[in-house]
This record gives sequence, C-alpha cells and structure tokens, in this order.
Amino acid sequence: MQGTIRCALIAALLFACHTDDTDTPDATSGMSGLVVKWSSDPSSFPANLDNNVIIESAQFALDSLRVVGDAGPGDPRTTTAMIDMQFNKDKSPADITFNEAPPGLYSQVALDFDGHLAVDSFRVTGKVTVNSQTWDYRIEDDAPLAFNVSINTTASPGKTAKVELKINFVHALDSINWSTVPESDGKLELEGGNSQMLTFRTKLIESFEVVNATGIR
Repeated sequence: MQGTIRCALIAALLFACHTDDTDTPDATSGMSGLVVKWSSDPSSFPANLDNNVIIESAQFALDSLRVVGDAGPGDPRTTTAMIDMQFNKDKSPADITFNEAPPGLYSQVALDFDGHLAVDSFRVTGKVTVNSQTWDYRIEDDAPLAFNVSINTTASPGKTAKVELKINFVHALDSINWSTVPESDGKLELEGGNSQMLTFRTKLIESFEVVNATGIR
C-alpha cells in the first residue's frame, strides 16, 4: 500500500514539472524597449530669457503620446495617455518607457495635448517687463493641440531605443508682443481667442525639437 502511494506521488510530481516547462514561455522574446526623455530650454526654472521675460513654469495636459513605428502606426505597446507634464523649480516630466515596444523603425512621435475643458491644454507663467513696469503673465489655452514630431530611430531586438525631445520655450515666447497682451486682475493674460494665440500655438509646436533619437543598449 505504501509503495502504491509513493509511486502515485512521484507520478504527480513528474506531471507537475512537465506542465511548468511547457506553459511558461519567454515573454520578452523578440521585444525591444523604447524610452522618451524630456528636456527644455531653459533647463531650469525660473529662468531669465531675452526681451525682459522670465519663465517660471509650464504645464501640459498630455492626453496621448504615440511613438509611431512604420510597421504598426497604432500599436498600443508604444502608446500612453493622461500625463500631467510640469516644468517648474520642483518638477520636470518623467521618462516615458515602453518595455514591450516591438523592434523596427520609428519615424514620428504623435502628441495630443487636451485638457477636455477640465483643465487647460497648456499653461505658461512668469514675469515680463513692459515699458519699465513688471507684470506677472499667464498664457493658457483649453483648445486641443495635436501634432507630430519627426524622428528617425530603430529599436533592435533585446535593446532599448531612446528618443529625447526638448521644448524650446525661448523660441515660443519670442513670438509675443507683450505691449498688446490684455491685462486682467493685475496680470497680463494671453488666452484662446486672442489674436496672438494662433501665432503662439504655431511657435509652440515648432518648439518641440528632437535632441537625440538613437538605439542604445
């Protein structure tokens, strides 16, 4: 009787080991990695720019970001959503990492900033001196802002590709004629509907620059 029980236990253990070997595939086989890193000009906040302008903070409601591969433009493995991007003296945006990015060539980063009317799609704050008087300023728009940034990077199997994007706030703010920005509650406020906002949005899109887009180990 004891021999029968012993044989049954050995058979059960052998079956269990066989089952584990066949049901646990290598989940990372053939996968690459992809990381999006952020930087800015200026690199720290607050910062004194040209034309008597100081930038103190910038905030973006990043509704979605897609790193677009030529083989699969809508791949969820290189898509993320709902990120609050902040640039100020205490914060900067964290890296966005896609651990399961498939190998291949990536040619675009598709960005969609949209606060869905709950918050601004983007906001920039600081101080500016106009005609010897210093004002706080605020630039904000709740309208969506969607565009693509061209890149050229390849994710190889077993390696990580890096894409670094820099926002050139100097370029964006250089477009504003501060002497015509309306004053509200003691601040200069450039908002959606203002005649200068269309130009600012265009310059802001241009300000998203590719610093680096290479394959790394």
